[in-house]
Amino acid sequence: MKYLDHNSFIHAYLSGHMSEEEKSDFRAWLSASDDNRAIFYSVEKIWQATSTENLSMPRFNASKAHLRHLALLESEMKAADDNRNNNKVVRLTPWVKAIAAVFVLAVSALFVYNWTNAGEKYSATETARVDLSDGTDVWMSPGAILKFSPQNKARKATLSGKAYFDVQKDATKPFEIEAGGALIRVLGTQFIVDADRGYVSVREGKVQVIHDNKSVILTANQKVNISNSGLSQVSTEGFDKGDLWFNEDLVFNNSPFDQVIKDIEKAYGVTIVVPSGRDWSKCTFTSGSLKNNTIQQVLTTLKVTYDLEYTQSDARKYNISRVRCK
Repeated sequence: MKYLDHNSFIHAYLSGHMSEEEKSDFRAWLSASDDNRAIFYSVEKIWQATSTENLSMPRFNASKAHLRHLALLESEMKAADDNRNNNKVVRLTPWVKAIAAVFVLAVSALFVYNWTNAGEKYSATETARVDLSDGTDVWMSPGAILKFSPQNKARKATLSGKAYFDVQKDATKPFEIEAGGALIRVLGTQFIVDADRGYVSVREGKVQVIHDNKSVILTANQKVNISNSGLSQVSTEGFDKGDLWFNEDLVFNNSPFDQVIKDIEKAYGVTIVVPSGRDWSKCTFTSGSLKNNTIQQVLTTLKVTYDLEYTQSDARKYNISRVRCK
């Protein structure tokens, strides 16, 4: 089990999101080795340190837990750097070093996240995927701002900018989005909302769009435009994946090398510098879905394909020095 798997496992236990059977499995894992106990106690310490934030999480969310860990670790590492500058010797425990190393190599979030009494707020600086506390996945375009507040009878969100939603189904709590002067109401589906250009495009499921006391129901492959003059006629031209501003599955079919790099940068929140002054149109790459791979695994795949050489200059930047196209 990798560290991030350990982390999710331990956080599910600490947050009380485990069945009795899962708790039994956890206790067995905990007693299996000293290493497992060392990991648990280190993560538990961080958990307790962050509990002063009084975050009332309605559902365990590993990505938010990772962000809380990262904030604490950054604080500890900064303190260590300050002490070094003052000629003081600081020794971090091996497990804190291990945790820090994981986060240095982990994909950094490309959004600013805040948790307040009113709910969650995300401000995307680049293309970014966020996991809402109800299980909904959202791909935000650069500059988009999303606020989300789960309530007793509904899940409320407001959006400025453009986002692709994959809403977690919950028949007891409709998901409602206020965007561009319209209200979009769903139970569980996949769709795009563009508050700037004014449209809703449904990929799967059923969506209700309400504007100026008028309402339309959209189903799969339907689209409606929103403007000051009201709602347009419903278009049935089909869902256009070209409207997606990200390669959601990281699938490539004779894709030019520079486009492959751009898609990887967006998916993992990294910068990859490629050699300049080259025509990449005939240097192509084909693969199945890579979205479940780590950035290191993806780079290894490219290394094998192109006899590629690269260095990592910081946690989010890679410099490619050699590419041999076949």
